[in-house]
Amino acid sequence: MSKTYFEDLNNLTKSKEKVVTNVLRHIENQSTKKDKFKWGYSILTLIVTGCMFLFIFTQIINNPKHTASEVPILKKDIYDINIKSQLHDRTLTVEEGKFKAFDDTLQLDANYAYALSKGIILTKKEINKKEEEILGNLQELKQDQKKREEFKELLGVLKLSEQQLIDQYLKPQAIKTVAFDRLVSDYYQQHKDAYELHVMTSLEQDAMNYLIKKYPKKIEKLQKVYNVPLKTKEIGNLLKIGMVVAIEDDKFLVVNRASAKELGQLSASQIMKKHNNGTWFPMHNVTKKIKTGDKVKISYNRIQDTFPEVANLINIKILNNK
Repeated sequence: MSKTYFEDLNNLTKSKEKVVTNVLRHIENQSTKKDKFKWGYSILTLIVTGCMFLFIFTQIINNPKHTASEVPILKKDIYDINIKSQLHDRTLTVEEGKFKAFDDTLQLDANYAYALSKGIILTKKEINKKEEEILGNLQELKQDQKKREEFKELLGVLKLSEQQLIDQYLKPQAIKTVAFDRLVSDYYQQHKDAYELHVMTSLEQDAMNYLIKKYPKKIEKLQKVYNVPLKTKEIGNLLKIGMVVAIEDDKFLVVNRASAKELGQLSASQIMKKHNNGTWFPMHNVTKKIKTGDKVKISYNRIQDTFPEVANLINIKILNNK
């Protein structure tokens, strides 16, 4: 969201106020004409005034809202800033840093585009709050002398002033983040007991699939500019084989060594405690209908170390009758 947009919005509001003032003044002046016209002009005053206030009310409601066209995605300038910033950090090799920065930026663009495709409309209040949060973090960072010097050095590498970095990078990033936050919030409205890992991995995967399908040529162009391959389909390097002992809303619970006999005698919690294991997986990506008692083989690569565990899902195979 550029500063110019807010200025334009303020100017538009003043323009509408001027229109209303002129109309009302015109009506007031006309009231000095002959009495036989007073009744007609009274009705006209009521109609015009009502219409104008309705118009202004509609604009006030709509003006704080923002659309996808205001924050471009897949923009080279943003990728330059992210990649140069990552390389300046020097915690990864040049190739690793470049790939990570590219993937992170692409995912953020995907999240934003996907959120807007779902009809997410942002308000000025939401955006301002996120901008204040990000700028507050920046000011806090600058309180540390070492980090302040590193930040100053980074601005030199990027050839940007602090304000330019804020306007060209931080503010657009804030809007993209807010859009995805809203999508996450909407997900929780539908699935109140969803695990964060399930929410984020499911939405991010859907978002990336949407972006690749929607903008294949733009993505390919950026890949060539930075000489990076598109992130391939995730590989599940972790494996769990077990029985589905519970299905709740957007997730299902798998316990290794559980038996069909136990399902009829014990609760899911008792089965977990008996075998000292249990993992909740998301229903996302489960294309075939599953039910309690099914024996499954699941590959995954992210896990939350709790009891029961919470993991993402890359692939699932039903092993019944095998």
